[in-house]
Amino acid sequence: MLYYASATFCDEDTITYWQCGSACTHTQGVGAITVVSDFLDGTYGYVAYNNRTNDIVVAFRGSYDYANWYEDGEYKLTPYKTGPEGAEVHYGFYTDYQDLSSQVISAVDRYLTEHPTAIISVTGHSLGAALATFAALDIKEQIKPANSFYFYTFGSPRCGNQAFTDYMFNRFPANSYSRVVHYSDIVPHLPLTAMGFNHAGLEVWYNDNSNVLSYVTCPQIRGQPESEACSDSLYVYDPSEHLDYIGIDVIGQCTTPASIELDWY
Repeated sequence: MLYYASATFCDEDTITYWQCGSACTHTQGVGAITVVSDFLDGTYGYVAYNNRTNDIVVAFRGSYDYANWYEDGEYKLTPYKTGPEGAEVHYGFYTDYQDLSSQVISAVDRYLTEHPTAIISVTGHSLGAALATFAALDIKEQIKPANSFYFYTFGSPRCGNQAFTDYMFNRFPANSYSRVVHYSDIVPHLPLTAMGFNHAGLEVWYNDNSNVLSYVTCPQIRGQPESEACSDSLYVYDPSEHLDYIGIDVIGQCTTPASIELDWY
């Protein structure tokens, strides 16, 4: 899933033919791709079908340009329209995804019609992880697939409040949703819990920079704040940790990268 997330940072022409370099060679079997994007928001991703693994993959790119950075900073809480009363989410991330929603749902629905037994996998890194969070819920709410459904994010910022976290528990079994954090990556600690934000899902924390495959897990408990036993146990965070996950340079997997100005959120 990390390679699928990495592929979103590659040039669109190489993505279209799934010839983007290491990110694509590690995920061979992709034969159908639909790009989803919004020019004004600068958001970008794709929906693809892998005929080797029978996966429908939905992946989103992290922060890419000044439009993304502006939306990252729109961190006020706003009601999540299809959730229960009190569920609130990050305004910038949520509105970014809403502009992609119809494209995502259309593509997933089409691939499910063509491949009704396919597994659905949703992923993203950084801002892309936040978009993936809303996409996963959107697919559950609109399409209501009975298919196996997996959801993995990397370096995700916090997306909503406690009521939103609890709502996600109602949609995703504990073993289907994991958020991966690399050691002292600062982004998963933003926006602050003091501002009303909270993570959801099992945290998989890669906790040893000298051993990139060492990790521990911290389950989320319904109705309670995120665990303080994993990455929240640190008090100093490092933005440079954000681009390196499981020993892989997230952006460096592309033969021809997109023209990225800077990504850390």
